[in-house]
Amino acid sequence: MSLTLRDHVATLDQNQRRNFVTVLWAERTEDTASKALSYPRRSIWFIGLLLLTQLRTKFEGFQVGRGAPGIDRAKFLREIRELKDDMDRVTQWINTDIAKRKEGSA
Repeated sequence: MSLTLRDHVATLDQNQRRNFVTVLWAERTEDTASKALSYPRRSIWFIGLLLLTQLRTKFEGFQVGRGAPGIDRAKFLREIRELKDDMDRVTQWINTDIAKRKEGSA
């Protein structure tokens, strides 16, 4: 017998589903809620990626703020912009992949 996270989430009642989505997305929309419930494992991985990115950014920001040796402020700011662009591309890729899967199952 095999149980997937998607199967488990599908068995949750309305309140449990709402709580699951709220834990993942503080500012949720109907679209993010739908995607989190339809693709829970992918959503958890994505949230983990966002968390790691934010932690790294904060850590390096603290280093820039205190003037740590070897930290170039301009390079840091450029990298932050690039990270944001990368995250936007990852989000777009995820959304496109989800749309393709929906089209394929229709």
